[in-house]
Amino acid sequence: MLLVASLLLAGPGAGACQSAAPAVETEGDGRIVVRRGEGRLAIGIPADEVLGMRILVGVGALPDVGVGDLTLSAGTEPWPPDRTPPGAGSPGAGPRAGWIRTHVYGDYLAYELDHTIELRIEPRDAGPRFVYRDTQSGTENRRRELEYGTRAGRLVSTFRADGHCSEPGCARARHLVGGGLFSGRRHCAGCRRAEHRVWRAATERELPAGAVDFLSAVYLARAMVRAGTAEVSVPLVDQERVWKLHLERGAPRTVETRAGKFRCIELVTLVEAPAGEPGSDSEFTGLFGIGGALHIWLEARTGVPIRIEGEVPVGLVELRARLDLARYSGTPADFAPVE
Repeated sequence: MLLVASLLLAGPGAGACQSAAPAVETEGDGRIVVRRGEGRLAIGIPADEVLGMRILVGVGALPDVGVGDLTLSAGTEPWPPDRTPPGAGSPGAGPRAGWIRTHVYGDYLAYELDHTIELRIEPRDAGPRFVYRDTQSGTENRRRELEYGTRAGRLVSTFRADGHCSEPGCARARHLVGGGLFSGRRHCAGCRRAEHRVWRAATERELPAGAVDFLSAVYLARAMVRAGTAEVSVPLVDQERVWKLHLERGAPRTVETRAGKFRCIELVTLVEAPAGEPGSDSEFTGLFGIGGALHIWLEARTGVPIRIEGEVPVGLVELRARLDLARYSGTPADFAPVE
């Protein structure tokens, strides 16, 4: 289904980290580089880049069909946002915050998805502050928010999500349903309506050093290609849990999409639960129920994602899911098709 789309996002990578502590640095062209600490790959966010990908799915021997589109946009902006001096000059003048935004829309087998994921990286004095927001509407509705960063020398995350209202005695008019000649209106016990969902209490936990979220993790994939790194393992924070993400460089291959033919490097991903982590005996399914290995083909020089393939179990059926690059702008200067 379309559900594979939101895990598959990448940004431009930087080389190995040179600073001892996490920090955000602004380059002269307006992009930023997130230094993750000594000995860890840095990641980068471009000043203004847009990638458009076509989403295709298939099952069994049936041919793949297009079911939707993913647009990935990334950029930077002055920081703090309310202190930008008039006529600041070039895009790289002064500190900047980075952001990445993905929007997926499509439908398949009577399932409609309108999904936005946003990541914002702010250059705080104590180290980068990451704010990750996930909003889904369509057949299903939900909101999730993850925030993490350094507090008093510790890497700490706060997570909250919404759920169907179950508050005792709730009398909000928008949460009441039914009503007729012989019965009054009653509180809805469970449905998919967005207006019946409320925020749950937030939870907080400490994270291992170097932990990243889903979107930052795939930025590392791009950094790996540019740096020529063979493999990387990193703690991955997903809602209230931490997993171990392993990225391994695979074989080269030429991949053809609507955007052209590109020389690519394959990256294979593997996720497992660290020993002692709550729920470590459960199987990782990733965003939207994605299971098993995810195969990502990145342009060999720049790490720009060209094709992503995975599987999504839907009931008793496993769907093939593929994202193919269809259009691009603002990519690195050395990014180009081979013909």
